[in-house]
Amino acid sequence: ASDFLRDAPREELLRVLREYGDPSDPHAARRVADAICLARLPGGPGAPKTTKEFSDLVASCRGYEYQAMHAAKATFQALRIHLNDEFGQLRGGVAASLDMLK
Repeated sequence: ASDFLRDAPREELLRVLREYGDPSDPHAARRVADAICLARLPGGPGAPKTTKEFSDLVASCRGYEYQAMHAAKATFQALRIHLNDEFGQLRGGVAASLDMLK
């Protein structure tokens, strides 16, 4: 995940966070993607390397309106879904199941 956060273009970060993250705040993905990109700029702290660094960065972008759950929960979910290709795995499993039923 740290490689992805370090290397992914802003557009890819934004797509992943919008597509797989929290749908209740359409602006949160942009704020988080922008914060990651700003952190990567020369003179910045660099892309987050630990879970704690990433969690703190996301929480600082999302604010306190997300008290019902940790502010970074949906963002971690988005990264996990993308990096593990969970929907691709699901599609493959469903296709294999359908083939077995034929």
